Amino acid sequence: MNLQEIREQALQLSPDEQRSLIDTLTKALQPLNSQPKEPQKRNLSRLKGIAKRAGSTLSDDAITQDYTDYLTQKYS
Repeated sequence: MNLQEIREQALQLSPDEQRSLIDTLTKALQPLNSQPKEPQKRNLSRLKGIAKRAGSTLSDDAITQDYTDYLTQKYS
């Protein structure tokens, strides 16, 4: 029996039988959904460190001063 035949037969079931089929399939296929998704972990590990600055990081005071200078130049 192929997928198309299963679809056709499922559409011929009564609503109660369709709900029962859904419950049965959900329980049978649940282990497939509970497996951890590896690709997401690999993607995150590839992104690690992309926002690092080359060299030392600025202090809070330096960042505040740079932003203040930027705003002063922008609005003057």
